[in-house]
Amino acid sequence: MKRRELLATVGAGTAIGLAGCTSAFNDERGVELLGLGVVNWTDEPTTIDVRLERDDETLEEATYELESGEGDSFDCTWPSEPGEFVVSTRTPDEDDWDARDLTDRGSDCIRSYVVVEDDGVTILSNTECDPPEETC
Repeated sequence: MKRRELLATVGAGTAIGLAGCTSAFNDERGVELLGLGVVNWTDEPTTIDVRLERDDETLEEATYELESGEGDSFDCTWPSEPGEFVVSTRTPDEDDWDARDLTDRGSDCIRSYVVVEDDGVTILSNTECDPPEETC
């Protein structure tokens, strides 16, 4: 995945606003995860461990070895029903996982990307519910 493709997909969705969605007024927690990608925006090859959990159950855990500018994505093996999703990351020089909750983003659905940058790991999310052609 190229940086330009990622930015086009994430687009304005990184601004976590309501954008016409009503889930902010819903007492139930849960989102539909439309996709999870991993991309290396550093100038060097990198390795990162990524774990995906849904409702406190580990769904997938993978180690990605990515060249500069390279990206990959998880196969969509999780249920399409809304759930509480957490993405955890760990680089080779870290012992502990860094967990990030994807659930409270003000939308009924989410597509997220683990982005490895020179200054750390970021999770970018798009909360637009209109799925593109490539989705889970």
